[in-house]
Amino acid sequence: MKEIYRLFQLTDSLFPTGAFACSHGLEAYTQEGIVHDAATLSSFTTTSVRVALGRGDGLFASISYSSSKKQGWDEIIHFDNMIHTMKLAKESRDTSLKIGRRLTSTISTVYPNHKTYKIASMVKTKSTRGHHAVMFGALSAHLNISQKECIQVFLYTWLSTVVSAAIRLRIIGPIEGQQQITSQLPLLAEVSDSILSRRAEDLAPSSPGLDIRLMAHEKSYSRLFIT
Repeated sequence: MKEIYRLFQLTDSLFPTGAFACSHGLEAYTQEGIVHDAATLSSFTTTSVRVALGRGDGLFASISYSSSKKQGWDEIIHFDNMIHTMKLAKESRDTSLKIGRRLTSTISTVYPNHKTYKIASMVKTKSTRGHHAVMFGALSAHLNISQKECIQVFLYTWLSTVVSAAIRLRIIGPIEGQQQITSQLPLLAEVSDSILSRRAEDLAPSSPGLDIRLMAHEKSYSRLFIT
């Protein structure tokens, strides 16, 4: 029963990873006027969940969970290298590393066991890079969290972070934010199920529009978020 509270803890904004400072590209789309209201925000989140998460970070978390469960450390390193090359925008790549490394050090300290120490040691010694999605899946495998719960939490946390960013960017208000989350819950359930049926061969996080805007965001004169 206590495992459910671990899920609450991982999704809490108090958990010190710095993820609250991300908009996952939303700020760049807002600066261009592409996302400006509830409808355009919904379009942004839907596409991102299906492609960037369903075929990208969410799938990386899932396959890393499977590899970590069987202590396939070489596979973890391989996936970590893959996600590094697939994140074309430096801003997105660097942020993924910072959050992943903070997540790893925090979990290995708060929930110390042989496996979390092993993963933290791999990052500390630079045997692996430490990208967020890979570390989230790899660490969750040793917190008595099921693979399905791992993916569900990963997707929900992403959506909650983006909606929070939308509120701070004044695209929508707090009530509309909750409406956005509620309307996207069926999509999260659908995509999490599809992720669990996919393998590494299904990785295809191609989002050229998002990559281009993340690259432009790096050079923005004024910005509120790190992505």
